[in-house]
Amino acid sequence: MLNWPRCLGLASLALTCLASGSAPGVDSTVTELHVKWNLTDLPYVVRSRVHTRASDLPPFQIEHSLLKDPRSWPTTRVFAGIPYSLRMRSGSDVMRYIRSLDELQPDDSWYCLYYDGAKGSSGPECCWDRSGWMFERSWHTPDSARTIYLVTTFWRSGEVLRCEWRNDSGKTYEWFEEFFTRSGDLLACGYGKMDGSGNQVSARFWAGMEVSQEKYTSQTLELYRAAYP
Repeated sequence: MLNWPRCLGLASLALTCLASGSAPGVDSTVTELHVKWNLTDLPYVVRSRVHTRASDLPPFQIEHSLLKDPRSWPTTRVFAGIPYSLRMRSGSDVMRYIRSLDELQPDDSWYCLYYDGAKGSSGPECCWDRSGWMFERSWHTPDSARTIYLVTTFWRSGEVLRCEWRNDSGKTYEWFEEFFTRSGDLLACGYGKMDGSGNQVSARFWAGMEVSQEKYTSQTLELYRAAYP
């Protein structure tokens, strides 16, 4: 099983359960489901964010040619007027920072390229395994008061599996995530928010129907097992 450079939100829970063998059995048809959603049945806060097709997701801010060729990433970039410098890390059981892809070691199972900016701000990041599969890419919006990021993970065959957006100040947060079948249809989505008083709201949907958190987690674990056999 691939050793990941980091785990975010549900991905951490899913991969932990898969590693321990505690996820439920997999229905292989989930990978190719064609799901029809009635968006009018969804709360506005979900309906206003949801993408029924993976192809409708906003484009990534790194050129497609760079996504296909990690060695072509420039050593410096400017995003939103902020200069950034290229950084790299790799590892298997232990993460380490490297200066060049030539420093990859035989037992490194993954590597990531990312940009660091002024005052600790971080920009785009992409992670690959040694076969060349880009399993994750992310974008951090520069903000000194909160963490704002968009993370996308992929099926082994390259299609979008999950996209998560999060805005987190430590005292308040808001997140939204979507899961997609290999054929590109929206399969599931979840939303959550906490205000400064600690009041929380959340909703989760699977194949167009609202489900409990327990059901949602169980089904998404099955999806991860199908995506990463």
